[in-house]
Amino acid sequence: EDIGSPIVKRFQSDEEERWYMWYHGRPKGKPSNDLIGLAISSNGVHWERGGGPAKSGSDVGFVMNCGKDWWGFDTRGIRPSGLLIMSSYRVRGSNAVYWLYYTGYSSESVEVRDHSSEFSFDSPIGLNDENFGKGKILKSLPGLAISQDGRNWARIEGEHHSGALIDVGKGKDWDSLFISSPQVVYHGNGQEMELSG
Repeated sequence: EDIGSPIVKRFQSDEEERWYMWYHGRPKGKPSNDLIGLAISSNGVHWERGGGPAKSGSDVGFVMNCGKDWWGFDTRGIRPSGLLIMSSYRVRGSNAVYWLYYTGYSSESVEVRDHSSEFSFDSPIGLNDENFGKGKILKSLPGLAISQDGRNWARIEGEHHSGALIDVGKGKDWDSLFISSPQVVYHGNGQEMELSG
């Protein structure tokens, strides 16, 4: 039905050059059920994608599903936002640890009512969906998952009770409606990670 939010990383070794693309996809008939998939390329232009789950180290296909816990922040949809690769001096897919920052959508709705002509934003899941309600969106929060191969992901529980990294602001704070598309920059030499977005 829909694909988007691509994150592309290039890997080069003495043996080969590979390009990986993580992206969100949505099956037909399920307007709020995004998955994260993986496609690969040898040149960054021509891509191979898979129709099912990626099962081995060379497979492509979907690699991460929505959360299964009813209280979780990512039960209705997930979309990749940023990817950090922690590795040795030479970046190789075989010894890297991937940190995937993503947007998770819960079943909780947020009403968007503003009739001014200046109000616009990129549509999160649910906006104007006939089954969901006009003028409503699914609440979104940022999450983190890690992997050693870019295909098998483990969620890292954040401090928010839903497992998200942070919660929306209170009352009329600028970020009280939703938070999405986290981008993280890692500063080496003992400095800490910084969250922006």
